[in-house]
Amino acid sequence: MQLAMRGYGSRAYRVREWVLEQARLGRLRAGDRLPAPHLIAQEVGVSTLTVQRALNQMAQEGLVVRRRRAGTFLSHAAHPTLRPVAPLRLALLLPKSMGDVNADFYLGGLYQGIQQALAEQALLLTWYDYEALHQAELDTMAGALAIAPPLSRMHELQQLNARFPITVVGAAAASWGLDSVACDNETPMRESVQRLVQLGHRRIIGLFADLDALDTQERLQAFCRAASEASLSAWYTLCAYDTFQLEPTLHQQLLNLLRLPVALRPTAVVAGGFYMAMGALQAAHALGLRVPEDLSVIGFDDPPAAALTAPPLSTYRQPLQAMGQRAAQHLLQVIQNGRAPEPLLQRMPTPYIERRTVAPIVTSR
Repeated sequence: MQLAMRGYGSRAYRVREWVLEQARLGRLRAGDRLPAPHLIAQEVGVSTLTVQRALNQMAQEGLVVRRRRAGTFLSHAAHPTLRPVAPLRLALLLPKSMGDVNADFYLGGLYQGIQQALAEQALLLTWYDYEALHQAELDTMAGALAIAPPLSRMHELQQLNARFPITVVGAAAASWGLDSVACDNETPMRESVQRLVQLGHRRIIGLFADLDALDTQERLQAFCRAASEASLSAWYTLCAYDTFQLEPTLHQQLLNLLRLPVALRPTAVVAGGFYMAMGALQAAHALGLRVPEDLSVIGFDDPPAAALTAPPLSTYRQPLQAMGQRAAQHLLQVIQNGRAPEPLLQRMPTPYIERRTVAPIVTSR
């Protein structure tokens, strides 16, 4: 299988694809010296450091030979006439912010599952950013896996889906006519509110990120439904545009709510993502509020860092590897057997991981 090997991120994988494409087009032959890393970096649109890392990985694969002070040379193994031509080409579409399978826990988990599903297949998997789809050469693609597509790109994906089958992973897209494998977003939001109400909480903040994400929209709507149905004195929703941090204005709004007098102050936060939960913990620390004694926090997503927060974060865990594997398996089935009359929507369970950021309300309140 011709797939990105362990150690590649999507940016480094683009370097690998560019080098092999030059060989396929006859611009590079076995034994030819590759352009200098800074020139490849300019051509591909990545950093020189990324090029160096990609070339090191390619050397481990035997695709290039690196000689100190001499340069990097294309090996015979990389020449298209000396290796089998991949009979199937798949596109992996993803947000630009997800750049690396090693650095991004979400992409890394999904990609492990995708690799498992495609391990025995003869194919070439090429990575593309949603932001650059209009420049991508997709005519030879047999299908695509679309990871967490932004809401603003869904019309574009609908058009591509008319050309070749697309399976969305990490978002529910059946209403757009696209097959999809997603986690259960409804149950965690409903259970979070119910769990907090059972512990005596009556003032709750819902904290969400990236309103351009389909999952965020589902979690936000599910939280609002659950909060409306519960016996709450007050509930609030705060929404960020950035997935990875609270914007200054939103951070200030959160601080203002947590500065309210004790009789009015929210006692819990339900976060729609890991980084939003981190923002809540940081806000509590800045105000001298104890977690969970003064403020309970429930997160969504369970990267390794969630067990290392102070205190360790109670959160919901997406089955990322299983989602990636199922989506890739389904895409192959569609390519081989054709599309079903109705788009697939498969929901994966999202289990609760109890740690130490949730506690009953203090009676003195």
